[in-house]
Amino acid sequence: MISLAPMLDDLVAPARAGRGLAARRPVLLALSAPSRGALRALAAQWAARLVDTARLSLEDAASALHVGRVAHAHRFAVVAADADDAVAALHAYGECEVVRPGACAAVCHDGGEAARAAAAVHSPARSMGSDLQRLASAWVHGVPAQQRTV
Repeated sequence: MISLAPMLDDLVAPARAGRGLAARRPVLLALSAPSRGALRALAAQWAARLVDTARLSLEDAASALHVGRVAHAHRFAVVAADADDAVAALHAYGECEVVRPGACAAVCHDGGEAARAAAAVHSPARSMGSDLQRLASAWVHGVPAQQRTV
């Protein structure tokens, strides 16, 4: 198995930055659903949840989306530095199926074989943001991420 990035839990749920919507470093929000329509609805729901719940941090949202979830074929991921970035990307995808910069979407059909091959030739990422972008892209294309329990 190819290691695409540091452990998923280290990237998805960074050290707690306290309450509120600001993140200490970029956060990966990964969503999946059994159909395109369900994925769009889920993205819209999470956009609304981040707007309506001032106490929900991006780290908490990322953790809620990651822990105990089944990865369905229809996938969307966004790397966001703050709640505004996350809400804008989630809303754009949920309402119009627009994939904004920092986000990616795909349907995983082949178990990730193409993405695994592409990942093998990528050079190492130079920053946390690029690690997260690479992990997001690989995940939406079906590359299994390494996980560990914190």
